[in-house]
Amino acid sequence: MNIIVNPGQLYEIELNFISNQIRHKMEKLKSFEEKESLLFEEVSVLLCNLGLLFTILVDSVVKVSVGKF
Repeated sequence: MNIIVNPGQLYEIELNFISNQIRHKMEKLKSFEEKESLLFEEVSVLLCNLGLLFTILVDSVVKVSVGKF
């Protein structure tokens, strides 16, 4: 019996599992700063060079959101 596996789906399942583990860790933290720090740390590990880009993107969104108020 041959089973055809889509590698993209396996990658998605793995990322979903990792994301859920990060979310569970974040739920245990008290402050927003601790949660933010954990998220950026984990995203940097997962996405390697894209971690910095993620940080820049979030910072720019936060600045725009604060500017609207």
